[in-house]
Amino acid sequence: MLNSPNFLTAISSLDPVWKDHTFLLALSGGSDSMALAHLFKNIGAKFQIAHVNYKLRNIESEKDQQVVENFCTKHNINFHLREIADSEKPLNSSIQIWARELRYDYFKDVLKRQGLDFIVTAHHLNDQLETFIINLTRGTGLKGLCGIPAARENILRPLLNFTKDDIYLYVRTEGIEFREDLSNQKNTYLRNRVRNKIIPELVNLSTHFYQSFTETINILNQHQNFIDEHATQVLRDITLESGARHIVFDRAKFDSQHSLLQREILLKLGFPESVEHQKIISAESGSIFSNKEFILVKESAHYTYYHRSIENTAPVQTWEAQVIDGKIVVPDAVLNESLELGSCQWTIDLKKSHTPLRFRRIQASDRIFPIGMSGSKNATKFLKDKKIPILARSKYWVLIDQKEQIIGIVPLQQDRRFLALESSEAVALQITPKNED
Repeated sequence: MLNSPNFLTAISSLDPVWKDHTFLLALSGGSDSMALAHLFKNIGAKFQIAHVNYKLRNIESEKDQQVVENFCTKHNINFHLREIADSEKPLNSSIQIWARELRYDYFKDVLKRQGLDFIVTAHHLNDQLETFIINLTRGTGLKGLCGIPAARENILRPLLNFTKDDIYLYVRTEGIEFREDLSNQKNTYLRNRVRNKIIPELVNLSTHFYQSFTETINILNQHQNFIDEHATQVLRDITLESGARHIVFDRAKFDSQHSLLQREILLKLGFPESVEHQKIISAESGSIFSNKEFILVKESAHYTYYHRSIENTAPVQTWEAQVIDGKIVVPDAVLNESLELGSCQWTIDLKKSHTPLRFRRIQASDRIFPIGMSGSKNATKFLKDKKIPILARSKYWVLIDQKEQIIGIVPLQQDRRFLALESSEAVALQITPKNED
């Protein structure tokens, strides 16, 4: 039964210190969201309200907005509105997917701008059941059968254990104004067909159907949580290096894990499809996989997982290479980083280059003519062939002349074009620890 005491128990289980937080309620104007707003007001929570008017149902969309706006005006609650222009509406893609992504992006933006703590949605037990059935028909794993999470990141769903009938009873008992979206009665969309045709038949099978379903979901989530915790520990154990935007983990140790744990780790890394999992696991060294934010590289001894922004954040920094007494003076920044990568002693023919010389970071377009090889090679590809890990490649400096010709990748490889044979203008480049001087 939905009432203020039971709702207080639900919100407290998701956020024990809810009195210290301010929430953003996502309201559509329907019975579920208006019940949510009324309950938050009744328990004395601090909250603001956001509404998205997609303008897909003409005057009906305006009436939905008005119901939400009226509630905010009556109770002196901050109201945030996003109105969608015709030019923003998709031509070919799914309206439902587009609408969902748009509203969550908007809610997160309001949350950030207003300095609020949580987004709260009005998903209920019927929504949970619909999601369960839809995922089941499409084929899914344990995580998909667990349905909609009650809490994830900064989104809370305190009505998930209450049915649609519970909500209808509450709004009618309390005399709460709400709007019905008549399009929900049409069986155009899969979710509507599940809601209007399949679920009524299931509920007729048992008077305790929703209670049994809730217990099943809880058990599935317990199993999923156990697997999730174990996979997190395994990933931690096999990690060789980690930072804010990257992880390097041992390939052999990952490959030795049970396939269930492998899939769970890949899920954590943002690769949700089982087909993609199999491709990654069976791929050869050098294979690259990506999602919206991250890139995963399968290397010979390990996997490297890093944020796309890493590729674009290295500053274009240059240092002049001064020549004093026949030696190139290496700036401390270049010397210290290069010493971590190795050592070198080169002799360079200045007559073959265009001075002044400079040090800078390696770039994607750089080409080198390696000693002992015919022709040239892309410098980044050269590092890859040398089995240099992908994140380490950005640490290398190159010595270049005025025309951006690569004299060498420091300290790994000198370019043969500038190798000094018998030249009166030969200079030395030395990258060695002080005790080797």
